[in-house]
Amino acid sequence: MGYKYEIEISESNPDAIICATGSRPYTPAIEGIDDPRIIMSDDLFSSTKKVGENVLVFDFGGDWPGMEAAIYLAEKGHQVTLISSRLHIGETVHQYLRNEYLKKLYNLNVTLLPHYDIGAIKEDQVIIRNLFTQQKQELTNWDSIVLSLGRIPNTELFEEMKGHAPIVKQIGDCLGPRTIEEATHEGMMSVISL
Repeated sequence: MGYKYEIEISESNPDAIICATGSRPYTPAIEGIDDPRIIMSDDLFSSTKKVGENVLVFDFGGDWPGMEAAIYLAEKGHQVTLISSRLHIGETVHQYLRNEYLKKLYNLNVTLLPHYDIGAIKEDQVIIRNLFTQQKQELTNWDSIVLSLGRIPNTELFEEMKGHAPIVKQIGDCLGPRTIEEATHEGMMSVISL
């Protein structure tokens, strides 16, 4: 946000500012993270980036975005490996919904690899690490990587707004990435409390 907007906000003399600026994908600080063959799961459906035939999908949260990305790509004819750092694929998704996702993944011949996280990308090798044994493994048969590694809050605007009103609050994913239910509840409670 620029200085111009801060002046306009200060001149309007607000009683409260509620920041609901959402979140962005988490990007780990690992070797090779700037590889052009990487695409974030958020961008998969809208990006013009070419996705190769063999795709590795990394899922940190064990929730629906990684599974959705794997299903989407497999349905388009890609060979997909879904790698998750959770105990099992779709761990945080409700059981009944998870069962349907897993049914689709198996029917589409998606390779499922739980218990691993991404360690590094070195040219045509992706280093993964077993979370229990710490043993490393190299994957070489891939053309593209999709990352679904969770989200982090967009707090920059909140930090800039401090001091521009007597009340400055964060709600929703700006406070901590969660679901739409929490964001809606926090928005309602924030307004009620004013």
